[in-house]
Amino acid sequence: MAVIAFFWSAALPLVETLTFDHLREERGLRDATIEHYRFHLEALGTYLARLDLIQPTALSPVVLSGFITDTCPGLAKTSIRDRCGVLRVFLRYLHRERHVPQDLSRAFLNIVNNACYAANDK
Repeated sequence: MAVIAFFWSAALPLVETLTFDHLREERGLRDATIEHYRFHLEALGTYLARLDLIQPTALSPVVLSGFITDTCPGLAKTSIRDRCGVLRVFLRYLHRERHVPQDLSRAFLNIVNNACYAANDK
């Protein structure tokens, strides 16, 4: 199965995580949807590179909240919803594949709610 690095791009060469084969074959997603996932996850990769976070274990509620707070102002509500949905799927995937020790997707709803309030205040 081909693994395509897109999440941490050049900043985090250690992790080549989400396989597009998985999204296409197991989840039945179309190419356009996969490109949509890539767009939002590249934004996360850029944010993490800016913070110089190079390990998948660096992901935490604080980091995810900061990502939403910093990158969502100016986005349409539907884009924010989509970004959060993609991240939640990706967090579950990271935990399932044992790239991170805890399932951050469980806490993600609270993270998103708090970050959205903060983003609206900016």
